[in-house]
Order: sequence, then C-alpha cells, then structure tokens
Amino acid sequence: MTAPTPPPAGVVLAYPLLHAALPALSPELRRSLRGLRRLGTFSPSSVSWMARNYVGRANLDRLPEAFPGCRDLTGCPPTLIVNSERDSLRTSGAAFAAELLAHGRPVEVSTEPGTSHGHLNRPRRTAFHRTISTFSTWLSR
Repeated sequence: MTAPTPPPAGVVLAYPLLHAALPALSPELRRSLRGLRRLGTFSPSSVSWMARNYVGRANLDRLPEAFPGCRDLTGCPPTLIVNSERDSLRTSGAAFAAELLAHGRPVEVSTEPGTSHGHLNRPRRTAFHRTISTFSTWLSR
C-alpha cells in the first residue's frame, strides 16, 4: 500500500480565476479597467462561459467542485496570490484571499502595478521580473 501524498507546502497563484462566477468588481477596479480593450478583460458572462467550458457540459453539476473559491479552505496550505492591477480577475484573487483569511489560513496578496492579465507572458518587461522575484522570495521563506 502506498503512503498518501502529502499536501503541498505552499501554493503560488498568478492572476487566478478561483470562482465559477466572477465576484463583484470594486469601484476602484472598475475605474482601473476603463479604456482597456476588451481583450484581456473578463466580463461575468465570459467567466461563466470559461467555467462551463472548463468542466464540460456533462459535468455542470460539478462546477462548484472545480473552483476552490467559496469552499471550506480549512486545510489549505500557505498561499501567495499575485494579481495584475488592471485585470477583472483580480476580484477573484482578492475574494479568495479573504476566504482563506476567514478560514484562518495564511495568505499574502500582491498586486503588480500597471499590469494587465497575462503580464507573465511578457518576460522583457520589468513587471515580469518583479513578479518572478516576488515568487522567488516567497518560496525561499
């Protein structure tokens, strides 16, 4: 018989989507998204579509199980969340951090200034290096 797999020592998340439905955007986040092209922003309907696409039509009843937000997070390991400043998914990362705190779990949240969703896809930009440094520092602790 094999030993159970131990839980991870920590979780690192970059601009994550952790809820099947997009949590409400704060007025500050709404203002930061003004003027952005549709590409790179996510509406509640597009998030709902992504969630349904992720689980597949045959598994819609399992949709809540596919997303850790709004669940019992009691055993969740320490978590680092890095959000992009101008990203509607930032609301999911912030909501998840609040849920982790409500369950007494350690969590750190960092918002990379001046960035939009996918900033880690641009390795020549300063924000990429700052985020990688944030990950590295957190993981080395």
